Amino acid sequence: MNTIQTYFSCDGMTSLKSLLPGSCVHVIGVCGVAMAPLAVALAEQGFQVSGSDKEFYEPMAGLLRKSRVDIKQGYKSENIPIDAKLVVVGNAVTSNNPEVVAVAGRSLAYTCFPACLFDLMIRTRHSIVVAGTHGKSTTTMMGASALAALEADPSFFVGALPVDYDTGFRLGHGAFSIVEGDEYDSCFFAKVPKFLFYNPQTVIITGIEFDHADIYQNLDDICLQFRKLIELLPDGGLCVYCSDSPALSELVANAKTNSKDGKNITYSSYGVGEDAQWRVSKVEPNEGRIKATITCLGEPEFEVTLPVVGMHNLLNALAVSIALENRGFKREEVWQSLKSFKGIRRRQDVRLNNDRVTIIEDFAHHPTAVKETIRAVKGAYPIRRLVAVFEPRSNTSRRSVFKSEYEKAFSEADLVLIQEVQKRGSDLSEEILNVRELC
Repeated sequence: MNTIQTYFSCDGMTSLKSLLPGSCVHVIGVCGVAMAPLAVALAEQGFQVSGSDKEFYEPMAGLLRKSRVDIKQGYKSENIPIDAKLVVVGNAVTSNNPEVVAVAGRSLAYTCFPACLFDLMIRTRHSIVVAGTHGKSTTTMMGASALAALEADPSFFVGALPVDYDTGFRLGHGAFSIVEGDEYDSCFFAKVPKFLFYNPQTVIITGIEFDHADIYQNLDDICLQFRKLIELLPDGGLCVYCSDSPALSELVANAKTNSKDGKNITYSSYGVGEDAQWRVSKVEPNEGRIKATITCLGEPEFEVTLPVVGMHNLLNALAVSIALENRGFKREEVWQSLKSFKGIRRRQDVRLNNDRVTIIEDFAHHPTAVKETIRAVKGAYPIRRLVAVFEPRSNTSRRSVFKSEYEKAFSEADLVLIQEVQKRGSDLSEEILNVRELC
């Protein structure tokens, strides 16, 4: 009998493209924000799809129930259909999951989310991958919205919920795919970043900082993965990167210097610093909008106005505009198309707005993202009292490694409320953030 350790590996995965039309596919961990729309898309492509998860929460539960996906609550070996030809294993699924054990016991073909996404969405299209410690979801959806407004009918994946779509997953008919490239590992048998599966022709990197202390030892470990991403670019590839990030600028400089494969890669930098090829200046924030001047080396400056809040979102839009202009779209039309971006839920998401109070929800959890979000809201509502309510729930925010950074991140808020970290069974007390020490 196969054992988990010997049966599962990156090299042992089966491509979705090897399946016959109408084949049976089972998804373990189906109710995630990525896995649920993937399962629905597979069903819409004609596969017989089943899926299981421990719990089913909205909005993904509703999406699945309205689809042709056969869903089962709880993990049991018998959930996997007798005629299953491929099993997609989710990122949060552990090696001792009874369905994982059944896959090995029955010698079933398996894959992981990013590999399946590549086969379904990316393989036959121009692949744009958006990576970086912060701003991936927003930048990806800005790019998808712009391409849609430009009538390019893109395919896209973003690990969040766009305001104007039911899911962050869409299969279009156009030549471009644009996906959020996550540096977190892919699943228990593929301890590599998801973005390494996406075979990019164009890469946007928004910046690099230390993050995911549960899987990376230090910043150098993370930079190594981003270096691998850049090295995936083919001849004629494009790398758009934020030169305000010291670690990223150093990484790109080393990539240029040490490249030995002879590929012609275009590098285009953006930021607020003087060394950026595309530079933002003269920023004028207002409620719900931002106006700025863009300068490109050797070209006349031009003004832009976008319905977004915060310098970081303006930089995200600039990154998209550089990428699309380099890929043949006209600058004026790109900036006009960026105005079609409606936002992402839980990314500066205005949940209530009246004469007395404005409530904004944001997913920011890394201290830099928290700081930039608070700064953006403060700039957009300069005469308001700002109360920040923070729940340290992610693997990054729950750990004490960023204690000193969090002490500074909330400095522009008038009042800060922080929930105690909820303990988990595997937690080591010395590694968990002591919220009381932040007060």
